[in-house]
Amino acid sequence: MAAMSMGFRSWKLPAKIFSGCPQGFVNLILDPDERIRRYPPYMLRERMENVSTASGIKRVLVNRPEECLAIVGLKIGEVASGGYPIPPKIEREISFQYFAQVDPRAIASETLDFATVLLSSSTSIPPNQETLESKVKDRIVFIGPTASEFHDVFFTSFSGKDQKENPVPGVFIHAMIANSILENHVIKRVSLRTEQIIAGLFLFGSVTLVWIFSPIKGLALFALIALGYAGSGFLLFSRSLLWFPIASPLLSAIGALIPNLALRVLVSEQKHAVIKKLFSAYVSPKVLTYVQQRPDLLKLEGERREATVFFSDLKGFTTISETMPAERLSQVMNDYLTPMTEIIMEHEGYLDKYIGDAIMAVFGIPMEDPKHALHACQAAVRQKRRLVQVAQIIEREANVKISARMGVNSGIVCAGNMGSKERFQYTVMGDIVNQASRFEGANKIFGSSIMMGESTFLAVRKDVFARLLAHLTVKGKTEAVVVYELIDLREGLSIEESAKLEEFCALFDAAMALFIAGNLDSAKAGFLAFKEKFPDDGPAAFYLDRCMEIISEGVPTGFLGVVKLDSK
Repeated sequence: MAAMSMGFRSWKLPAKIFSGCPQGFVNLILDPDERIRRYPPYMLRERMENVSTASGIKRVLVNRPEECLAIVGLKIGEVASGGYPIPPKIEREISFQYFAQVDPRAIASETLDFATVLLSSSTSIPPNQETLESKVKDRIVFIGPTASEFHDVFFTSFSGKDQKENPVPGVFIHAMIANSILENHVIKRVSLRTEQIIAGLFLFGSVTLVWIFSPIKGLALFALIALGYAGSGFLLFSRSLLWFPIASPLLSAIGALIPNLALRVLVSEQKHAVIKKLFSAYVSPKVLTYVQQRPDLLKLEGERREATVFFSDLKGFTTISETMPAERLSQVMNDYLTPMTEIIMEHEGYLDKYIGDAIMAVFGIPMEDPKHALHACQAAVRQKRRLVQVAQIIEREANVKISARMGVNSGIVCAGNMGSKERFQYTVMGDIVNQASRFEGANKIFGSSIMMGESTFLAVRKDVFARLLAHLTVKGKTEAVVVYELIDLREGLSIEESAKLEEFCALFDAAMALFIAGNLDSAKAGFLAFKEKFPDDGPAAFYLDRCMEIISEGVPTGFLGVVKLDSK
């Protein structure tokens, strides 16, 4: 057996021996791996609260109950306050930290053999009584067995994997725990309520993340938050011995995350299936993927979006449908609509609907497209070029000549799922849509092919060849709108072709400027000269007839060159 004393920097004790002090139990708590990491400050025995040895020392030295102070002869205020506050009795154990990898035996300032202590009063061989008193003066003395034969040895966090390696006598562990309590070097665990709040926050947060964001993004955010929390917990523990639970809130969150993640993926797949069913025949694979990743774009109530609306219609379709058998008509329409639709999708357009022989498409929805006006114009020109080839095939096989008129207009539309909750279609509405439809029909009057609004022209004028077609008022409107005819794309043309189109547009625009200014004689001469150079041009023929009609009737006062449409 051995006795040991502990020295403290701030503890000032009298020499009087601690006789008659309250007793404390020495029981220790073993973890499942038979190591000591926790310590019970209280123990309930025979319905009585018993204090542990280390807690009793703390009470005597710091808490200063008067009965203990009287027994040991200490005076009030003689012992400095401080140390670890013993928790309420409801907390049955405390955790402590071993001082790095230092053996608990290093806590003792000196270790004395018990036999030597007994002989010290009757021998002059050191340590004699005087020498012994100097060693224990102002120190806390622990008395206990150190030999392994007494089976009072335990294993700590640093005892090694082998349970027989580096056993530590219990008396040294008690000394270390007492020192930890007095120096406030005890691990402070957050309260049970705090643990429950943290677990609840993680539980709610993990579920919320996977439903607010995509499954992958939500899982990634949860992983980042979990790593940040674990890192913060480790930092607080290493610097302040403050123990925040790590495993319990994360495991509870993961337990809730897994089924919710599975449900989220299932719901997401169902949405993707619905979207694919609705849109696969109307958009390109690129746009379909975009919409599947952002199903919130498909709102039933609609939203304001900037887009370009496209309409096309076959000339003389009514006559064709009346003279052709239904089976043959269906084949002709498929031969026409298939390549036209492919071109729309290749330019990221959305096929809104077929209306008989007419096509309605929108560029810029549902996928946002900053170049929606240009893509619509590119699709229109490519359709015009492709129609030449398709028309030749249809004429050869069905003995029918076809050509198309197109209207293009850009602006703000209302886009969304229109209809009932059970039956609806993603489409657009607004004045821009109506104007695009009117532009398509107005081509019939001017003999033009692709009519576009001013907003579209301003967005694409550097990329296309276009001419001013009219200041136009449509039926039901009093304010004139400026419209242009899209002639061709600048990209891909040779120098000679570009020069010819530059001349074409410049000559026509010069005559149009004279017409709008009311100088009809000069405008007539300009259109006549243009028609001599381009004899098959429809708009030149229209304005030449218009000039002669107005001249014959007399130019009205306030003439502005506006063309009025009396029909839709």
